[in-house]
Amino acid sequence: MKKKWFERSTILNALLLIFVILMLVSPGTKSYVIRGLMKAGLFQPAVPSAPVTKAPSMSFKDSQETTVETEQLKGKVIILNFWATWCPPCRAELPSLQALYEKYKNEVVFLAVDADRKLSVSKKFMESQGYSLPVFKTTSGIPATVYDGTLPTTVVIDKQGNIRARYTGAKDYSNRKFENFLKSLLAE
Repeated sequence: MKKKWFERSTILNALLLIFVILMLVSPGTKSYVIRGLMKAGLFQPAVPSAPVTKAPSMSFKDSQETTVETEQLKGKVIILNFWATWCPPCRAELPSLQALYEKYKNEVVFLAVDADRKLSVSKKFMESQGYSLPVFKTTSGIPATVYDGTLPTTVVIDKQGNIRARYTGAKDYSNRKFENFLKSLLAE
């Protein structure tokens, strides 16, 4: 018996194949799927209960060549995010970081650090997506306890300069538990 091309199973297999190919070659598609999973409740950051370690001194520059050093930021809560434009999980978590930035930009220092150190590319990407997170590149060595090459990596540093949380992989930072954690750090 000859197989018909327009059978339901053939069409479903073709659609599944197209979806898999898109997931493999399109960062935008993969980012969209991860964002959907975040909305469903996956990829939620755990909230730690105690300081992990003292944050090392680190230095960053923005596109205007303004230097920011973590030592100068003592007394402020810092959210340090290492990301790249080509990284689907990074792109997936950016909307939640942007929402957090819009809500806390006057109280928390946000450093979106381009892991590729291509500020012109990352700045254009942020603008094209409507994000206003400040983008930086590293100008000092970053210890593996902070960033070991895994993208994305987000580090939360408290007012005393302690690393209070370190997350790898895409996370949804717009959830209530994380926001309460952030508020507790601001209140310290």
